[in-house]
Amino acid sequence: MTLEKLKSQSVGSRCLGDGFMKMEKRKIGIAKEIEKMGMDTKMRRTQLILESQRQMIEAL
Repeated sequence: MTLEKLKSQSVGSRCLGDGFMKMEKRKIGIAKEIEKMGMDTKMRRTQLILESQRQMIEAL
């Protein structure tokens, strides 16, 4: 192989690796966002339960 072909393959490999890194970072970001949304949902559910229990106590 010539030096130019090796350089070309090297550049191609680097571009491919960079693409995979971007994709993995995006997947990690989405996973974190989904986890945060789940935590927010659990927090709201807990708040609603506490509020309904408070209202039941006030009603007694």
